[in-house]
Amino acid sequence: MHLFFTDVQKVRKVGEIPGLDAVELSGLLARWAPAVGTPIALSESMTPVEPLCSWFRELGLDRGSVKTMRATAYQFDGAGLPVLLDGRGQAVARLIPGATPTPEPDKADSVLEPPTVTDEARQALAPAVALPATLVPADQRQLIGRWAPKRGHKAAYLEFTADGEWHGSDGCNDQSGRWVTAAGGTLLNTARAVTLAYCVDSVPIAQWVTTARRAGFDGKVLLFLNAHGDEIGRLSPTN
Repeated sequence: MHLFFTDVQKVRKVGEIPGLDAVELSGLLARWAPAVGTPIALSESMTPVEPLCSWFRELGLDRGSVKTMRATAYQFDGAGLPVLLDGRGQAVARLIPGATPTPEPDKADSVLEPPTVTDEARQALAPAVALPATLVPADQRQLIGRWAPKRGHKAAYLEFTADGEWHGSDGCNDQSGRWVTAAGGTLLNTARAVTLAYCVDSVPIAQWVTTARRAGFDGKVLLFLNAHGDEIGRLSPTN
């Protein structure tokens, strides 16, 4: 699963739409554009993952709490329900199954129907393979800071910040996104749009981050593992 976030700063221009004048278009965008930072969950085939997308959209259209949108970790409560946590470990939202979107004049009927959980969705959301016993699970506090690969372009780096943002570079292209952690070294990341400038010895930092499902330490070295438990990248602290 891939997680993206809306960002009006990335929208340079809204073109003309047949049948709508500028005033009508502006009014529609003001009414239906979700809040900045609204998450969008997509499967490996880049289709919406439901019911997550609908729930996030409801929050965005209702201008949902910034605290909810800025969760930096999650855990499961005694009933097995996911709880979103902020940077201090405080609960900001609890996800409860069975919610029904509010009907609206311009909302498609398909959005109101219970989602169909496909095999592809189950596979995308399945728990990742546990970390090897030789690695120490990484948590939110340990990840915060700046990291660099041992090989590749000297300008390549990755930095995790306490507010749930990550920033980095493959050596030529600036990259960024969001990240959350959970128990057992679980790590979920998103990436924003990036430029595609070519440079020799570039390091696929964004690819490492977005495909990582677990993070662990071998001494001071940070390792990223994918859902199958394969190592996909390793970084060392820069300080």
